[in-house]
Amino acid sequence: MANLKTIENLRLAWIRTLGIENADYRNLQRIEFDAFGWAETENLLHLLKELKDNTFSPTQGTKIYIPKPSGLLRPLTVLTVRDTIIYQAVANVIAEKARKRLSKYYFNRTFSNMLTSTDYIYFFKQWKFGRKKLDEARKQAFKQGFVWYGELDLASFYDVIDHTILGHLTSEFYSDEDGLNLLFSCLSQWTVHPKGFKHGHGIPQGPGPSAFFAECVLHYLDQRMDGLGECVYFRYVDDITIMSKNQNDARKLFSKIEMICRELGLIPQIKVPLQELNTLESLMFPEPSAMQSNAFITDRVSQRQNSQARRIFLSCFRNSEISYKESQLISKLNYSLFRMNPDRRILNKIVNLIETMPTVSAAVNFYLRKFGENKDICGYLLKYLESEPIYGFAASNCLETTYYICGRGHFGRLTTISKKFLSASYQSILRSTAVKILGLRKIGINILFRLFDNTVDIYVKEHLLFSLANSLEDPRREQFLNAQLRSPNQDIAMIAAYLLTSNNLKLAKSSVPVNTWASPILKSKRLLRNRVIGDRVGDIIKKRYGVSIPVSFSFRHILSRGQYKQIMLHLNMAEGSFATNRSLWVVQMDNINQIFLTLIYRKLCIPVPMGQEFGAIKSSSLGTSFPNLAAIFERCHDASRENPVPHAYSRLLGNFSRNIKVRRRDNLVRELKTAYQEFINKY
Repeated sequence: MANLKTIENLRLAWIRTLGIENADYRNLQRIEFDAFGWAETENLLHLLKELKDNTFSPTQGTKIYIPKPSGLLRPLTVLTVRDTIIYQAVANVIAEKARKRLSKYYFNRTFSNMLTSTDYIYFFKQWKFGRKKLDEARKQAFKQGFVWYGELDLASFYDVIDHTILGHLTSEFYSDEDGLNLLFSCLSQWTVHPKGFKHGHGIPQGPGPSAFFAECVLHYLDQRMDGLGECVYFRYVDDITIMSKNQNDARKLFSKIEMICRELGLIPQIKVPLQELNTLESLMFPEPSAMQSNAFITDRVSQRQNSQARRIFLSCFRNSEISYKESQLISKLNYSLFRMNPDRRILNKIVNLIETMPTVSAAVNFYLRKFGENKDICGYLLKYLESEPIYGFAASNCLETTYYICGRGHFGRLTTISKKFLSASYQSILRSTAVKILGLRKIGINILFRLFDNTVDIYVKEHLLFSLANSLEDPRREQFLNAQLRSPNQDIAMIAAYLLTSNNLKLAKSSVPVNTWASPILKSKRLLRNRVIGDRVGDIIKKRYGVSIPVSFSFRHILSRGQYKQIMLHLNMAEGSFATNRSLWVVQMDNINQIFLTLIYRKLCIPVPMGQEFGAIKSSSLGTSFPNLAAIFERCHDASRENPVPHAYSRLLGNFSRNIKVRRRDNLVRELKTAYQEFINKY
């Protein structure tokens, strides 16, 4: 992967972008991810062409402001999917050169954002692994007599990284001028002031590659930590731990670190004042943050886990009031809220956190949704939303929760509030949530249309496009999407092409050509050419599953027109969700398998009522004639029934449904190749 401008590098960048550990950040880009993944190969080739022709241009990102414990805001930058892939592609090639030097300090000085091997699908090792090693290193140092302890962190770390300094430090690893020029032209665009002024500093928070470039900057600090004598130095991102055997050496090291940080243009500040420890346990609570927890916490936990989480939650309160002096308060609240089962006895404490602790709003709303439709919670949230909340991110979480738990009597207030939040005076995240709710309820369509024509916020405009496409009835929806295919904005055109093809709509003739970024999706779905020519089902199955199809075989010959159209509908949805929504993919393939089973039962003269195809899959005649197909289709059907797309609960699991993992999807792909090959050979 030595070359930036190769399809292999872009494909790896796309996979690593999908595999980012912060799933909540990825969900902010969900609409674009789905659109890009609808024809991923064609889109990657189109992106590669732009790179080679030097016509790629980055787009200004959208800021999402997350409340911090201090009351200030942490800005996340939501990039377009094309920009995110390019960012990761550049990081891939630089990381390949930097890996050896950066890894020198892994698990002895630095414990964060550790690179994996060159071609591994994940860019970093799991964050919890590094955090566990950091705790072990702290404990070991404490046992060896390093009892003086203090912590520093860097104020607005990502925002103050100077581009010139970053360029100098990365050029020590990677010397290709084209790649570095591309990187800094992107950073310049992504950190631009809303009025057009270019900062010359800062990298976007949120995207995975930013963590790597931050490590490149702090690697300079790690290198300067030789010969510490009676002190040890540990770093986790920008949190720096100092441990020493005496107070004087610790002060000297604090001073040295501050001077080095100032050289880099960074601003160090005291996080934990220097102190002599009797125990280290009180400083260790390495639990997930609000932006990491949604990815792996289930709706229900065991009684033992619930009891433990409830004890931790209640330890955060003194005399029914939140104890701000409690050690690791934010981590404990997040940890417990994501794990506790619904409990009305502590509901008042929970809802009060919405205003008093906006930092944990994601965890609070996750917990409140466990109660289902609830008049009291809904009334409290509506009152909060009507009071002009300070933090847009927290208000967005509450607005979405209100929609999920809202009873019939509150829909009028919810609609009024949602319309109010459409105003440009509110943050993008809150406006987009209001758009989604109005679209789901199919209310205020004309208002959404006017907003779509007038808004310049692309993030909000993408949500408007998606909501309008799902709210409108044909033929108005088809006309609307056809108009957006010709939008000068590349992302709007790409999403419109995705929505047009995924809804099996027609491409209208027009003298205005479609945007170049709509073309890859339209061509991959045969909308820019005669759709009847050839065997599209066979082409997709051959390409995705690697089966061998004889020239004499065509799915058009064995399927009725209705069956062929239905399989194409499911196959298009399966292809579009293959990378971005594995659970939806397996459900669509299960639907296709059901149609194939209908054909086989008819061929074998096995009478099976419509809808009972999988109930007869253990038939001895089917097992004798198509043994591999019967066994594999049954496993695929089980996988479909276990995931949350068709059902909230899984009878097979005896619990909540769970999403299909990457490894299981890949195993199913290999098995389906065997099944489809048997079908083609024997039918």
